[in-house]
Amino acid sequence: MSKDNHAIYLGGAVHLLAKSDYPLPKAYEYAYQHSKALVFEVDLRQIQTPSFQQHFLMQMRYPYGETLQQHLSPEVYQKLVIQLKKYGVDFHKINNYRASLMSMNLTLLELKKLGLAGTGVDKYYLEKAVKQHKPILALETPKQHLLFMSSMGEGHENAMILHTLEENTHLAQVMNTMKNFWRTGNVSGFDQVVLRPFETKFPSIYQSIIVKRNQNWLPKIENMIHTPPTKFILVGSLHLVGKDGLLAQLKHKGYQIQQLSFKKNTSD
Repeated sequence: MSKDNHAIYLGGAVHLLAKSDYPLPKAYEYAYQHSKALVFEVDLRQIQTPSFQQHFLMQMRYPYGETLQQHLSPEVYQKLVIQLKKYGVDFHKINNYRASLMSMNLTLLELKKLGLAGTGVDKYYLEKAVKQHKPILALETPKQHLLFMSSMGEGHENAMILHTLEENTHLAQVMNTMKNFWRTGNVSGFDQVVLRPFETKFPSIYQSIIVKRNQNWLPKIENMIHTPPTKFILVGSLHLVGKDGLLAQLKHKGYQIQQLSFKKNTSD
């Protein structure tokens, strides 16, 4: 991606992968090798600290006396309890956590069951950059990141939990489809099959998690384009595609966008 002879690399990340997903597409390694700094949504080193994790869990709890059960219909609550029992989880011990965290945990539990909860693209390159002493930057602070996560799905708890429970019944297929689009650089497929249904089912979450964050990141990315050194920016793949995606927004502003060939040899 470039404008006025300045360039950056912008890559879509899948946050959790299986061992079989490695090695990563060659285009990612090419971008990493030709960049002097890495940029992530948030600095993973900061959000993995014990202090942040404790703060995260506190923010993801309802106020004292309030529970998730109070935000769910009896039917959805019963389905959730039954599924958690299958995972060996006692719902009563986590009943005070918000629906957003419950939804994320349900997906994570199923991914672990399928063996698909291994190191993702962003963590892989973070660890590599740390070892090689490459500068690491972030598009948002841990506080901003937490605010988006904790407010996700407020007022739509039933729909969120039901969607997660239903998707978990065929999560392997969902992940295979998504990773195929990602690995082959199929931006259109990712938009039509993954992003648009998400936007249709959860328009408010789409606005807060995708659109608003993209708008917040855009001026920072523009500044990075014009400020050395060359950077490799990695964000969740959903942030790149669609009419509100970073690629479309940057193209609209006059930046030239060129997709790296996934057949390109990193030694070229």
